[in-house]
Amino acid sequence: MDKIEMIILIASVAAIVILAAVLIPLLIKRDQLKKGIYGRKKVYSILKRFASFRNYKVVSDVTIKNGNKSAYYENILVSYYGLMIVKTVNDKSDYYGSTYDKQWAKVTGNVEKGKYKKEYVPNMITEIEDSVNFLREEFTRKKVYGIKMDSVIVLTRRKKGGMAQMYVSGYSDFKNIGGFKSLLRAAKYEKDNNVDVDAVVELINSISESKE
Repeated sequence: MDKIEMIILIASVAAIVILAAVLIPLLIKRDQLKKGIYGRKKVYSILKRFASFRNYKVVSDVTIKNGNKSAYYENILVSYYGLMIVKTVNDKSDYYGSTYDKQWAKVTGNVEKGKYKKEYVPNMITEIEDSVNFLREEFTRKKVYGIKMDSVIVLTRRKKGGMAQMYVSGYSDFKNIGGFKSLLRAAKYEKDNNVDVDAVVELINSISESKE
């Protein structure tokens, strides 16, 4: 193999490596979008970055049970302020309802063109508020009182024409990714309410079935 052939071979290998470095992350992202994983990972990374600069902690993928009752927690931000329970919605559907409806209408597709699918799903506000109340009950059972607990639902998927939407009356804590980042910058989450972050994380882990 002469010098020119060697240069061509090296250039070809380099081009393949560069192409793979570009395509593989894109393919992984596309696969994660299809599975609804990408949005959850994005929200988790936002929380971890926010927590790391403040000595806060993020507890993820936690199931807590007590008798016949149980609740699943996707992400819990533990801060000096208190707790933020975060749920992500990772599909391209729009949701219609109110805080008092037992079920919401979930609409997928193009309504204007008549090409859409409509189904009914449980009220997410009720679900997340029930999980907050259940966690508060478990803290009380462990004689831990007075810790503030907030909740937020984050919409992570884009569709043609913009973000998926929650047309739900009576509730304002739906955020897209940008809105979620802005929420974390709110002054109240910098407030010190004397929460022992490590102790609360240890408590959550002690009463949960799944550890981070």
